[in-house]
Amino acid sequence: MTESIVTKPMSVLTVTCDMTKMLAWRAEINQGAEKKVGVNVLIAKACARALRDHPMLNAQLSADGDKIHIMEDVNIGFAVDTGRGLMVPVLRNVDKKGVLELSDDFAGLVDRVKQGNTQSGDLSGGTFTISNLGSFGVEFFKAIVNPPECAILAVGAVIKQPVVIDDEIVIRPMMKITLSFDHRIVDGAPAARFLVSVKANLEDPLRIIL
Repeated sequence: MTESIVTKPMSVLTVTCDMTKMLAWRAEINQGAEKKVGVNVLIAKACARALRDHPMLNAQLSADGDKIHIMEDVNIGFAVDTGRGLMVPVLRNVDKKGVLELSDDFAGLVDRVKQGNTQSGDLSGGTFTISNLGSFGVEFFKAIVNPPECAILAVGAVIKQPVVIDDEIVIRPMMKITLSFDHRIVDGAPAARFLVSVKANLEDPLRIIL
C-alpha cells in the first residue's frame, strides 16, 4: 500500500448504480437454491465484462515503468478481512465462467483464506481488485490500488434512496462504486468509459449472462 501511494499518480471516479434489476435477478436465481449467489460475484462478473471491453484497465506497468502489459486473463482479487489482517484472494478467469460456478469458486476461496488453508495461486495473479465495504454500512470510500495492477473498485452499501425517473420521484436501491486507477497506465476518459460500462452491467443483468 505504501508503494502504491508513493509511486502511483492515482485518480478517482465515482458513479451511482441502480441495483433494482440486479437484485431482482439475484433473488430469482437464489430462490430455492441450496447455494446462494452473492452480490460480490455479480459485481465481479460485471467488472470482468467491462475489463474485456476496456482492456487497458486490465493492464500492469513493468517494474522499470517503461512498458504497459495488457493481461490475457481476467483474474479478480477481493479484499478480505481475516484474523491475520487484510488479504486479497484471487478469483480466476471470471470472464469465462458463469455466476453459479464463480459462486462456488468464491465461497471456497474465501473459506480457505479465512481458515488459513490457502492453496498455491490463491493469493497471486490478480489483474484487478474489488474492495466491498457495503456490509459495514459504508456508502462511499476510496480504495488504494493493489500493485502492480492498474485499478481497484471500491463498492459501497446498497441504500434505498429517492431518485427521479421519468420526472417522478421513486425509491430505488442505489449503490456507489468508486474507481481508483494508475494514471501512468490509463487516462481519465478511458477510465470513465470503463466505470460507466461497469455501471451499465450492474444495472442490466442480461449484459453479464449473454
